[in-house]
Amino acid sequence: MKTNEKNISLKEALQLNHRAYKLFYRYYPKLILSQISLTIWKALTPYIIIYLSALVIEELAGDRSPDRIRFLVTITLLSGAGISLISAFLKKWKRTWSAGLGMKIKRILCEKLFDMDYCDLDDSKTMELYSSIIQNLNGPGWGLYNVLLNYEALCSEGFSIICG
Repeated sequence: MKTNEKNISLKEALQLNHRAYKLFYRYYPKLILSQISLTIWKALTPYIIIYLSALVIEELAGDRSPDRIRFLVTITLLSGAGISLISAFLKKWKRTWSAGLGMKIKRILCEKLFDMDYCDLDDSKTMELYSSIIQNLNGPGWGLYNVLLNYEALCSEGFSIICG
């Protein structure tokens, strides 16, 4: 079986992904903030409902005060509605800033090309690298686009592990 000699270590992969994420933050900070806000919100909201449901169950198992149970159920329902409303707002905010992501990535790449000296830009090796970047973006879905998707999943799972 033929092995791929271009494999990189996990540490290098994380460094490259972090570098790409900082690049996105420099150009589109609201995109990153919306993504992080939604990730944190999605990781923490289940615990609010669990806590309020536990209060209702505790009251049912204990004193069974009808006024207290009615109050706790109302708070649980209202918090569920509020959580849904805030979740919808955060998802819309993220989708708004994620719209046209391909063009945003191409803007980042074009600005890098414009920052280069003409001698470096005219070099065939530079054009080969640029061509492979564009092919990876369009073809198998590698590159900067995938960094955002993977980073969101990584943060979501990290917050889920930390929160319980």
